[in-house]
Amino acid sequence: TFFFLMIRRPPRSTLFPYTTPFRSEDADDLLLTARRNADAAKSDQVHVLLGKDQYTLEPISGWDTLGFRGTCSSGFIIAAAAHKLHQVSPPTERNHSMADELRILHERLPAVIDQHGQWRERIQRVLHACDRLGASLADPQPCGIHRDFYQDQVIVHGERLFLIDFDLYCNGDPALDIGNFIAHITEQSLRSLDNATALLPVEMAMEDHFAALAGEKTRLAVRTYTTLTLVRHIHLSTLFEDRRPYTEALLALCETRLDEMGQLH
Repeated sequence: TFFFLMIRRPPRSTLFPYTTPFRSEDADDLLLTARRNADAAKSDQVHVLLGKDQYTLEPISGWDTLGFRGTCSSGFIIAAAAHKLHQVSPPTERNHSMADELRILHERLPAVIDQHGQWRERIQRVLHACDRLGASLADPQPCGIHRDFYQDQVIVHGERLFLIDFDLYCNGDPALDIGNFIAHITEQSLRSLDNATALLPVEMAMEDHFAALAGEKTRLAVRTYTTLTLVRHIHLSTLFEDRRPYTEALLALCETRLDEMGQLH
């Protein structure tokens, strides 16, 4: 079961993953994503909305949010932290372009073909679609970006949020950081909940707030980098024993996203 706290404050409700009693004190309602019944498959899920007088919360650990260090803060706060980094943009001589992003995919995906020859045509179609998707994106206004921005690079201490591990810091498209983070949430959802959309409210909160801060025009770029990062996860999944069962599901997810974006020919 995954919990969200709902705080009704105009003009919209805000969703926070539940991890500590502090969040429960702020909540008006509790929205649960749970299996339909005790015998249902992991993917057979329903939403249940409970008013504050219908539940009692009891913390079972000090930190338990599917391994998402940082997601006890909303997607809004994570997006704001990335945007602040992009605005400060400490100088660097390193650069990362869309061509570099696509080159990484073309270097890594053939290794998946070597292991799973039956997917050769599918993976090749995905790579060609990624090339078209990358070419369709307008040139960005580059700035300093983290370039490896995902949940393990964020530490929350009280009301402060710390970004760590700047080994890949460079000049690039700021939408890459948000797309990369969202893709990691999607991959974790697929692997932990057998449902790639289970944490969609968190993803949309992050995308919406980043678009509000950086401009609506960044939304397409964020979705583009989300898709490209998920394609990279096809290869990453083959490197870890616990992720290998999800390699084909990731491939199918990427095919669906690329098709919906009009690039899978």
